[in-house]
Amino acid sequence: MAALLAAALLVAVASTFYLYFQKANASFTAASLSVDEVGAELTRWAAWHWWRTVLSFAALAVGMLSLWHVG
Repeated sequence: MAALLAAALLVAVASTFYLYFQKANASFTAASLSVDEVGAELTRWAAWHWWRTVLSFAALAVGMLSLWHVG
């Protein structure tokens, strides 16, 4: 069960690229944001990144827990 939870968390982490980061990174690359929008977008980007990081560490912890229960 823990391995399935770890996999679900990893799917959630990967999905953040399609839900947010793909469009956001493209807007930064294309410099399509106005100067007034950049600060708010960077704040939003950082929030998404921290959630992605927390989910990644949670997946790691749960994955390790699943291995501990096997042994």
